Amino acid sequence: HINPDGPGLLPGGERLPDHDYYQDFPGIDWMPGAVDVIYSHPGSLGTQEVQQRIDAITGAFLSLGKGSISKSIEELEEILKTPRTLSVIDRVLQRLIISSDVNQQLIYLVCRKLFLEAGFRGVVKFCIGVMGLYGVPSDLEFFKVIARHDEFTLYCAVAIIGMVDDPPKHWLEMARNVTGWGRIHLVGRLVEAAGKNRE
Repeated sequence: HINPDGPGLLPGGERLPDHDYYQDFPGIDWMPGAVDVIYSHPGSLGTQEVQQRIDAITGAFLSLGKGSISKSIEELEEILKTPRTLSVIDRVLQRLIISSDVNQQLIYLVCRKLFLEAGFRGVVKFCIGVMGLYGVPSDLEFFKVIARHDEFTLYCAVAIIGMVDDPPKHWLEMARNVTGWGRIHLVGRLVEAAGKNRE
């Protein structure tokens, strides 16, 4: 669905395979990326629910390789399907970074597989975040492609920070290829980066 002639996607490209799964109100479609904005506000989820999600997701990652790998991957994919990713992803990634009980290679390989094959946006978003921790150069092009969909732009923008020497240069390239919430997120980061450079 990449538009070869300019920004954005070809007709139909914005509709993701999990479209019906995330419909809170039949007949009313969210703009790509809007759910993250709405549910990232403080108070959109209770403190206890946030902590429960963080514990459950972290536990699913740490369980990889402890038993049936296919079952572990299925359980991880199921728990990552939540549309409310932005409110918990940073704290999950922090827990994974500091945990001594992490099979780093396995987590990366599983996330790369799910990134390429999963049919749920919540799964793909988490996998972008995890893959970004490892900074594998070949993943950069994957992120630039999927960043054309406003649902994933913010996650890709953050993921590449540790992968490239000049993130704003890549954010500017990404911003030219999106037109909605993705561009808003990227312009905000570009303005912030410009302010820091002036300091």
